[in-house]
Amino acid sequence: MSSNNRWLGRFRDLSIRKKLTAIMTLIACGTLLLSTLAFSVAEHLHERDALVRNLTTQMEIIAFNSRAALTFDDPETARDTLNALEANRAIQAAILFTRHGRRFAAHTRPGHHWPEDRPFRTDRYAATFAGNELKLHQPILLDGEPIGSILIIADLQALDDQLAQNTLLLLIILCVSVVITYFLASHIQRFITEPIESLRLAASAIGQGRLDTPIETHSEDEIGQLARTFRQMAGDLALERAALQQATRAKSEFLANMSHEIRTPMNAIIGLTDLALQIPLDERPKSYLNKIAVASRALLRILNDILDFSKIEAGKLDLEQAPFRLREVIDQMHDLFAHQAAEKKITLDLSNPELYPDELLGDALRLEQVLLNLIGNAIKFTHSGGGRVRLTVTTLAVTPERVELEFSVHDTGVGLTETQIGRLFSPFTQADSSTTRQFGGTGLGLAICKRLVKLMQGRIRVESTPGVGSVFRFTAVFAPLSRTRSASDTPSENRPPLSPESVRERIQGARILLAEDNAINQLVAAEILKGLNLEVIVANNGREALQLATRQPFDLVLMDLQMPLIDGYAATRKIRLHPGLATLPIIAMTAHAMSGDREHSLAQGLNDHLTKPIDQQQLFAALIRWIHPREGIGPLLSPATDPPAPLPPHQAPERLEGIDLRAVLERLNGNWPLLHQLLTGFRRDYADHARTLWPLLTESTPATRDEALRTIHTLKGIAGNLGALDLHDAARELERALKHDPQSRWSDPMTRYAESLKIVLDAIAALPEKSPSRSPTDTAAPEVLAPMLHALGEAIRDHDFQALNRLQSLKSRIGAGEAQENIARIETALDTFDFDTARSEWSRLANHLEIPGKERS
Repeated sequence: MSSNNRWLGRFRDLSIRKKLTAIMTLIACGTLLLSTLAFSVAEHLHERDALVRNLTTQMEIIAFNSRAALTFDDPETARDTLNALEANRAIQAAILFTRHGRRFAAHTRPGHHWPEDRPFRTDRYAATFAGNELKLHQPILLDGEPIGSILIIADLQALDDQLAQNTLLLLIILCVSVVITYFLASHIQRFITEPIESLRLAASAIGQGRLDTPIETHSEDEIGQLARTFRQMAGDLALERAALQQATRAKSEFLANMSHEIRTPMNAIIGLTDLALQIPLDERPKSYLNKIAVASRALLRILNDILDFSKIEAGKLDLEQAPFRLREVIDQMHDLFAHQAAEKKITLDLSNPELYPDELLGDALRLEQVLLNLIGNAIKFTHSGGGRVRLTVTTLAVTPERVELEFSVHDTGVGLTETQIGRLFSPFTQADSSTTRQFGGTGLGLAICKRLVKLMQGRIRVESTPGVGSVFRFTAVFAPLSRTRSASDTPSENRPPLSPESVRERIQGARILLAEDNAINQLVAAEILKGLNLEVIVANNGREALQLATRQPFDLVLMDLQMPLIDGYAATRKIRLHPGLATLPIIAMTAHAMSGDREHSLAQGLNDHLTKPIDQQQLFAALIRWIHPREGIGPLLSPATDPPAPLPPHQAPERLEGIDLRAVLERLNGNWPLLHQLLTGFRRDYADHARTLWPLLTESTPATRDEALRTIHTLKGIAGNLGALDLHDAARELERALKHDPQSRWSDPMTRYAESLKIVLDAIAALPEKSPSRSPTDTAAPEVLAPMLHALGEAIRDHDFQALNRLQSLKSRIGAGEAQENIARIETALDTFDFDTARSEWSRLANHLEIPGKERS
């Protein structure tokens, strides 16, 4: 019985595919086997009946021919008659008996013997199967009276041989049928099992949180209906999860705000209490103040836990990358807990004899926070007297790019049960949740540790035995401080900052080819380069860059890598093939900032690699490194055409949600009107970006995915240049998710991306329609305006986006009146890239100012 249950259990655990195949094969085999057996039995019985009929006929003939011999007592004639049966090899013996049952004559084959004195009944017909023989007996009658009988004994071996041959043939047919049946069953079952397997995989993915997993409908049967229902359920779950995530973020932001609001008076309470304790007081008020100080600090720790947890839940807690010494962190842990351990008479062992990398890059503060929590818990849950708490650090992996360490905190405390371990890292829960908790706490510490460890690319786990103790282990990944750095990675403290004036003195007048397909990025880069008195020619794609670089002399090329028509890599390779351009400095200026991107750029023939958002110090260093002074390079603009001083700071808002105004204004030399123009242009171009991006992601074909990646990559670079750092990071996260796992896991990054974009767009929408204008001034003299007007005309003629910068310079030198209206129309035309209209308006402005120029000739 147990054996049957075991086999049934194994069959029950098989996949549906195997079950269906087995069931169909067993049914077919059973049917064939029963059919074969029935056919074999029927055939055998038929052969036996045929043999009986055949021998009976021969026996009747012999009986008829033997009547005379029996009547006249002639045994010799009788034997001759019996010898006629010699031809039938199945007959082993034929015997004639007298009417008294005595043998009269016989014909037997060698080896067969019938006893002489054996009487035999002669009065009835009989057919008997005995062993391997058939015995037929029939009386011989004359005028109705029996005169004797005949017995024929036949060998059934031939019949058995025929049965064996038929059985073998049927077995062969059965085996072939089983193979064919299994082949057909294994293919036919796919019509049922493949849709079920597809649903199973989709259910598994959805169970892991990937609610955007595609669910295909294979048919219109019950399984197809189930797939459609499942798809609808997944869609509903995705909407509900998005709503829950939004609610969670709102809750976390509320808690973070409330924590900050409460922390401010708490800091005052703690500070004033400490000041009060410095005053000579009686023991009673001093005791009260000490208790207030202890309670206040305990409450502050709870608030800090809530604040950290809220930041993590809201996705606003980022780890910094700064140098630190691991031994100093461990020594600090010892200093912090030595007194507490001594009070409980617990041995505190935080030394580690194993050699591990000491100088690292990472967030030492967050590492300390995890260790503080784990070591503090270990001491708290270890009973006083004789206990021990120990920290060990193990090196798991070391490469030039990363160091992976494992930290283990051992204690001899109360230990944990499996049930307690199961809920240990959940927020707002504790191992001891009773109302009379012995140890206290908020239940947030380990939940925060788990999330911090995850941010450090590690995982945390616990091993524990009740009454014996626990071991908390976590891994974390850092960067080795001694790793090789590129020029753009060199810390600013290792080199003096470069001022625009010092850079301008060395490279002003140089000609720069800026290959960039996005107008906003063009303007940002041009504004920075303009401040260095550099001549900038813009190429809108890789093909234009190739044409300009091979037809005009340039001192340096700033090359975006992802452009239409020809990308930056291909354009660089083609430029290098032209005579004299093999050594032309070409610098990648791109949003590609992943590990290995710089090496790939250098391998493709570029000289350097700068990432967006543009860092002025990195750009200045690259320009000085690659632009060599040559004859003809000198001041590009006359003093009269120098850029105007930045507008007063009060004309720009103090802050702009989602945008680092200080950083981006520094990048644009404080030019708030230009930044205002760039922001409004960004809002105009990307107002519907999130709505149009969703279909590209959900359709999930290679073409739509590539288009989505291209648009996200472009926006990432623009966001960085405009100081929208949260949006830049969200775009980078979404781009990484789509590259690594294009079929799934992009839903959460896309949600963050859309929310960050909305914050920036809403903030820009709240700005005034036009940036504050300058106070009307008198129009400058014609000799001052002429070179500025000519420079503007050349930029418009060349379709150069530097025209907007030159227009701003000219605008600052012209007072109110009709000329300002001309400038406004030129600005509108340039905003919409209508260079033909801008050129016509430029001619009208030149006529109004009565300044002759080449553009009118």
